[in-house]
Amino acid sequence: MFEKVGLPFAPIRKPEELFDDEHLNATGGLADITLPDGERAGQTARTTLFPFTMDGQRLGVRLQPPKLGQHTAELLASLGFSESDVAALQARSAVA
Repeated sequence: MFEKVGLPFAPIRKPEELFDDEHLNATGGLADITLPDGERAGQTARTTLFPFTMDGQRLGVRLQPPKLGQHTAELLASLGFSESDVAALQARSAVA
């Protein structure tokens, strides 16, 4: 239908299909990250980047993914939770 009216389109892909995508590989749409947790912690993996550019440059990886719970206390503090509130939530495993 799109071809008939001259509209650009691309097939919808499953996430696991993106890593072999010709266009993403040719345009720098994939980047390496370091896995922070799990059985592959410390290993490098590929991830997709946002599909747009700013000032002619594709936005890359600014920060590596955080470890589980790495920023929990800071985030909850910024929302008004006290240290004792955060500790209580962590003790109940409500947050990491």
